[in-house]
Amino acid sequence: MNKLTISVAIAASVLCLPIVGQAASLAGPTIHKQVSVKFGDLDLSSSKGVRQLYTRIRIAAGKACTLPGDFEAGIAPYDKVRCVRQAIDQAVQRANRPALLALHSAKSRGNQT
Repeated sequence: MNKLTISVAIAASVLCLPIVGQAASLAGPTIHKQVSVKFGDLDLSSSKGVRQLYTRIRIAAGKACTLPGDFEAGIAPYDKVRCVRQAIDQAVQRANRPALLALHSAKSRGNQT
């Protein structure tokens, strides 16, 4: 396997302000995004290669979890940090590389995703 695909589905809630002034949210559209991570050029038998793959996964997860600017207006607050963490978790599990799993575990304990 030389490529991972990070897939996220972001369910947006549209904010509405009822007459009483309390914010409420309604189910809005769901955005599906995919970002590919290629790693055929990396030597995953080295710690440097594993770190580079992890960095690529982090960057791709950030891109996948970023809403389009025009979409962000008018929606309820969205937890991008949680989306990125979940996307990284899934990509690392899918890659199924022991060294990558170990690095992710160490970074997750230190909250350094």
